[in-house]
Amino acid sequence: MRLGYLRMGHLWIGSAALSCALLAAPVVLAQPDPDDPTVAPAEPASEEGAPEIVKEDGSPADGVTEGAAGAEGAEVPAGSAPAAAPGAAMAPPGAATAPPLPPGAQVPGAYRPPPGALAHDTRYVAVRPKPEEPEPEEPTGPYVPHWMSAEVGVRNFVIFNDGFEPYSEDGFMAQGAFAFNFVPFHFGDFALGLTAEYDVGQSSHHIRNIDSSMTLHRLGAGVHAQYLFSRLRLFARVTPGAWHAQGSINDDAFERPLAATKWTWGIDATAGLAVRIGSAGGPSNDRAVRFWLLAELGYGFAGKMDMSFSPEEDEDDPRLYGAVDLPPMRPAGLVNRLALALSF
Repeated sequence: MRLGYLRMGHLWIGSAALSCALLAAPVVLAQPDPDDPTVAPAEPASEEGAPEIVKEDGSPADGVTEGAAGAEGAEVPAGSAPAAAPGAAMAPPGAATAPPLPPGAQVPGAYRPPPGALAHDTRYVAVRPKPEEPEPEEPTGPYVPHWMSAEVGVRNFVIFNDGFEPYSEDGFMAQGAFAFNFVPFHFGDFALGLTAEYDVGQSSHHIRNIDSSMTLHRLGAGVHAQYLFSRLRLFARVTPGAWHAQGSINDDAFERPLAATKWTWGIDATAGLAVRIGSAGGPSNDRAVRFWLLAELGYGFAGKMDMSFSPEEDEDDPRLYGAVDLPPMRPAGLVNRLALALSF
C-alpha cells in the first residue's frame, strides 16, 4: 500500500517537471545562438531610446532629443550623417562610412526639429515666405476732360400758343432729342465748344369727327459752355435753329386729307446739370469713355407760322380746292430735356 503511494507521487512529480520543461522550451528556443555567425550582435540603445542629437560643433543640442523617427524629406544640416531608419541592419565594425551629405539634402528618416526648436537650434535656419509684392498703383494725375460727347434722350415741350390747340389737348409735345457736342477749348475747369441738336415729335387731336395732327422737326447748332467737376458738369447752351412743321387734317367731308407745311426760325436757351454715372477704359483720371445722366431746362423762342391747309395734289383729279386757314402757330415755350450722354 505504501509502495503504491510512493509510485503515484513519483508519477505526479515527473508529469509536473515535464510540463514546466514544455512551457520553458519556446523561450529558450527564441534566444539567438551566440555562436551563429549569421546573427548580428545587437547594439545597446541610449538611456532615452534614441541617439543623441548634437550641433555642428559637436556639443549636444539644448533641450532637443530625437524621439520617434522623423518625417521623410526633413532637411539635414551640413556635415552631419543621416540618421539610420528604424529596423535597418547595422553596418559591421570597420566598414566604410558614407560621406557627409551636402547642405539641404533630403533623406528618408532624417531628423526634423519641432517648430518650437527652429528659433534655438543653430543647425537650422527658418525660411520665411517671401512677402507678396503689392500691385502697382494706378497712375493718377489731374482730371482730363473729354472733347466730344453724344446725347440721346427726350425733349418735353410745352407750347403757350392758341395756334397749337387744334393739334393737342393740353399743349404738350414730347420729342426725341439727339445732340452732339464738340468742346475743344479748355481753360482749367471751364470749357467752351459747339453743339448740334435735332428734335422730332408729333401731336394729334380728335374733335367733331376731324382728326388733326402736327409733326415738328427742329434742327439747331450753337454754343456750348460748361464748368467741369470730377463727377458733375454744369453747362449752358444757346442754340439757334430752324423749325419745320407738317400739319394734317382728315375730314370725312373731304375725299383727300388736307396738309400744310411751313418753316420758321427758333432759338433755345437752356442750362443743366450732368452727373457722371460710370466710366470705362484707361486710368482713373483719363477714362476712355464716361457715361452721364443729364437734365436740362430752358425756354424756346420761335417765329410765327401761318397754317393754311389744302388737299394734296393728285394728277388724276384736276379739280381745284380752296384752303382752310387755321390760327397761326408759334412753337415757343418751356423746354425740358432728359438724356443719357457718352463722352470720349
